[in-house]
Amino acid sequence: MDDPALQDIPFASASFGAPLEVAQVYTYPFVAGEAVDPANAEGCNAWPAGAFTGKAALISRGTCEFGVKVLNAEQAGAEFVVVYNHADGGDDLISMGAGAVGDQVTIPSVFVGHTAGIAMVAWTQEHGDAAELTLDTNAFQAGNTADRVIGFSSRGPGVGNVLKPDIAAPGVNILAQGYDPQATGEARHLGYGQVSGTSMASPHVAGSAALLRQIHPEWSVADIKSALMSTAKYTDIYLASDEGEPLVAAQPLDIGAGRLDLTNAADPGVILDPPSLSFGLVTTGTMPSITVTVRSVADTSETYELSTLYTGDGFTMTSDLPGFAVSPTSVTLEPGETAEVVVTFDSMTGQGMGDNQGYVIMDGAEHDAHMPAWARVTFAEAPAEILILDNDGSATLGFPDYASYYTSTLDALGYTYTYRDLDGEAAAQDFPEDLLETVDLLPYRAIVYFTGDNFYPNGSFSVPTPLAQSDMFALNEYANNGGTIIATGQDLASVMASAATNSNEFLYNAVLGGNWLQDAINQQVVTPTLEVMSTGALPLEDVTLDLSAENGDGADNQLYIDEIAPLPFNFAPGDPSAFDYIPTLEMDSADAVDEGIVAMAHRDQPTLETPGKSYLGRSMYFAFGLEGVNNDTGFTTREELLDRSLMFGWDEPEVTLEAVADGNVVSFDASFSSNLEGVTAVSYRFDYGDGSEYEGPYSSGQINHEYENCTNDTVARVEVVDSLGNHAVGTVSGFCEATAVSLGGIDAAGASGLNSLWLMALVAVGAGTLALWSRRRAA
Repeated sequence: MDDPALQDIPFASASFGAPLEVAQVYTYPFVAGEAVDPANAEGCNAWPAGAFTGKAALISRGTCEFGVKVLNAEQAGAEFVVVYNHADGGDDLISMGAGAVGDQVTIPSVFVGHTAGIAMVAWTQEHGDAAELTLDTNAFQAGNTADRVIGFSSRGPGVGNVLKPDIAAPGVNILAQGYDPQATGEARHLGYGQVSGTSMASPHVAGSAALLRQIHPEWSVADIKSALMSTAKYTDIYLASDEGEPLVAAQPLDIGAGRLDLTNAADPGVILDPPSLSFGLVTTGTMPSITVTVRSVADTSETYELSTLYTGDGFTMTSDLPGFAVSPTSVTLEPGETAEVVVTFDSMTGQGMGDNQGYVIMDGAEHDAHMPAWARVTFAEAPAEILILDNDGSATLGFPDYASYYTSTLDALGYTYTYRDLDGEAAAQDFPEDLLETVDLLPYRAIVYFTGDNFYPNGSFSVPTPLAQSDMFALNEYANNGGTIIATGQDLASVMASAATNSNEFLYNAVLGGNWLQDAINQQVVTPTLEVMSTGALPLEDVTLDLSAENGDGADNQLYIDEIAPLPFNFAPGDPSAFDYIPTLEMDSADAVDEGIVAMAHRDQPTLETPGKSYLGRSMYFAFGLEGVNNDTGFTTREELLDRSLMFGWDEPEVTLEAVADGNVVSFDASFSSNLEGVTAVSYRFDYGDGSEYEGPYSSGQINHEYENCTNDTVARVEVVDSLGNHAVGTVSGFCEATAVSLGGIDAAGASGLNSLWLMALVAVGAGTLALWSRRRAA
């Protein structure tokens, strides 16, 4: 390629197929997939035999796994494959994962950015059979712009409404020894390569911490964390943007305390506890405070002036951080001395609803320090119990309007609700990139989302349409904060850009538990006997639905009921985390490709094996529309189905365990309760704490156990499952004494075991960029 714009194109090698040998030059004639078949530009379908014989194939990212794209091209004769990013992905490089079929690929493949890919397509159109590409595997740094937060870096807050990330570190286009992305096992650590993500970001932080530990062996881990954070660079760091677009200043939810900078880390002047100010959710009208302990690690006395800083309008237009106040405004510390500083946030004088963020600054004569601060202001009272999100396209695409089925169902159940027509709002606001804000969602006990007959994902038209990526992020955050989502729609997977097996879209796959297998398990026919039945699993163990045509008051529209897999993408039978995804409804269809699953419940459930919780959300996903359910044919009604689904999300079970010892025989009595009327205990399992096998499930919570050696340190536990399928775990200890001691349980809403997520964010610095998180993707 003689065009300068097509020289030195950065690429990322696939993690599957034949590896590219280092320090080699490969040359191939190449052809764009869309020139072979315009309808198959993404390469998800088989190509004509010999379409790429002896050539490299150029294929767009999208719809299916990378492994599928490369295998299809190889089977059509390709010797090499270039996959280019789609428009939404831009010019970011990612490491292509194998997915389900990548292990069958025997040719090499690489990934390039969108701009380069489009230019390569244009080159083939201009030069036809003469188009040729040269691949040089002599290592060079792909390049980046310093101090830019890359687009694929995850943002805060973290699960549980905590300020994350903590810090930023180099993690984009890092060329390093000790990491060969094309090798496996020990060989991966003996080679070198260029990659982006946590694999490159975390070593920068770990190495920096090791240096501080060597210099200050007396410092604790918390001390080291504080030193790294309080001395990080937090000004003149921007979000990555396209050329010509205005720069946007990075904020604490993007970079935490800032970009790692070791210039002053070994001599920070002070250690801060905590090193960041995470106010979490703040109800409007309140004034929470956080006390920070400041300890001098300087060699001499020093006075610090304390103030706040807001950089949201840019780094040349800084101001005080509205709503945040520091007391006292000045502290003087002798070496080793500590002082307490109180930071207060007034939600009435801040920047309004939503995220309020900036920094608290400590300015000394010899040392400077800072802390990121964040609060999310939310409503004092919810506008209603339930938020209805209408995404059926009736306001913009001419599809039928099914809103009345949802509003009338909630009216019949007696629930209050707020109704939002997302498609209508998008049109009224000139089709913005984001309609949903997390702060607007959080007050609601549940969200009911439906897609009707709509099947168009964002990107189908020249303007954004819901759900855009930012809308799905907002729903993710709502779920992460313990929200309940009821999602229903026959082509919902398509609207969420997830109508492909193992699509790996987080909202559809991880939150809702969907993994699309096929469109129209009912073969696009609404028959007079179209039934959906329970798999036998709680909470829908006795549900049978009638979706048939002409028999009842349903919409008669369920032509495209999706079949989904019994488990989400990346989960295997026996995986402990898979336990929390429950296939609830199925169709008995000769056309099913697996088990005919059409509904999935998801909620982390504490068990004796895994009593902690890492996810607080609850969801019920139906691969059909509630509007298609007939109410008057003797089957489960719309009201019964929706109410049971809401109860599944709102149920907060608890169990307490009491124990009375008579010698070595201990009598246990488990007592169950729920915040909802009518919810009962179904089964109990027991762990006696003496190393014996767990017992149960039993229908009774009363049981005796004989101990060979019962001590005051013995802890017994009980796991209960209630009539909605939710679990709780309770414990008791000290029962070998005359007086029993009863301890409360960990319920399904508890945050026990919550992991602190996200340590780093991604920005560029010098020759490398900085990162938080980049999971290898398969599509």
